[in-house]
Amino acid sequence: MSRAPFIGLVAVGLLCLAPASAAAAPRVWVESAGFEKRAEALALEDRLEHAGVMDGGSVHARVVRRFVAGQGWRHVVQLDGVSDQEAALALAARIAAAGEIAQVLADDGGEVRVIARPKPVAPAVTGSGAPVDVAANDAGQGLIRAAVKAHGGARSGLAALQGADSVQFTFERRITTDAGSLLASNRYARQGDALRLEVDVVEGQGVDSVTVLSPGNRATLRQGDSDELLERDPSRTREVLARFSPEQVLAVALSFPVEAGASPTWQELVPTGQAACGKDRCDRLARPGPTGEPGLLEALFDRGTHQLRDVTWATEGGRLRFSMDGYRTTESGLVAPGTVTVTRDGTTVEEIRVLELQLDLPLEGALFDAP
Repeated sequence: MSRAPFIGLVAVGLLCLAPASAAAAPRVWVESAGFEKRAEALALEDRLEHAGVMDGGSVHARVVRRFVAGQGWRHVVQLDGVSDQEAALALAARIAAAGEIAQVLADDGGEVRVIARPKPVAPAVTGSGAPVDVAANDAGQGLIRAAVKAHGGARSGLAALQGADSVQFTFERRITTDAGSLLASNRYARQGDALRLEVDVVEGQGVDSVTVLSPGNRATLRQGDSDELLERDPSRTREVLARFSPEQVLAVALSFPVEAGASPTWQELVPTGQAACGKDRCDRLARPGPTGEPGLLEALFDRGTHQLRDVTWATEGGRLRFSMDGYRTTESGLVAPGTVTVTRDGTTVEEIRVLELQLDLPLEGALFDAP
């Protein structure tokens, strides 16, 4: 599963919030380890997408909360869409090769059993297998440490959002779909467990909508000019609306300070000179050795601010590049980009423009009433 078609599917599907179809029995799927915090599972889902583990197939991921024996209630990443047990085993092996925990499960008439649990492979010093220049690697890590500081530190972005009592996030998103270009204005609001999303289609084919998940966990949807109020599944609605949160829309920039200190793919980058990032000059860090293998290829950091401006991953579906600019710092210290452009093999597939991002502001309770 690649990010570009996945984003397009989510954006268009959100306009109607169609319920997921029931899977045919016997069902086989792949599942990650359980996480106490939902954000940790979402971060893993993002890492798998970036690494190209699921790219090029029908596999789709979602984060669900379920009871794990011996652990209690946990958040897990479920990967559905595998054709059969053999495909599921191959997918789990690829995830294990990326250093993550995965297991293949099957539902035989309501009884869930584990088919296989491949052992994660410890990452090598360099994912490319090339020798590491220690001096160059140290210089690269120095640039990354400066960048993490410029982003507010390792516990800034995601922690600030997760700890906020309320969030209001307004952005425009243009994506490329089978029907052409679609531009929509999205206004996302969260207060406690309550959520609201307003989608206004500016250009292209789509339907305006207002979706609300009330404090009482009632999910409702109103589409277009209709007065009809549609009831929706609360759990599914929460998962879909999470895709329009700043944590997900701005995931590359906001998760960078955490991943830079924990992911081996960031720790092996070395300086390779300078490169243009828009009208500015950036310090370029790149993976040493051959670049044909999937994974993080390069990152560009603004020479003046040290902020992450550009990052490129190699996936089986092509080179996926995220370009970010117009960083702003909120009153709570959250550092976030104002624009994000996503390209695949040089073709633009998504453009995001942030209009508003505020934390801990007073929101009217009526905002989370049924529309």
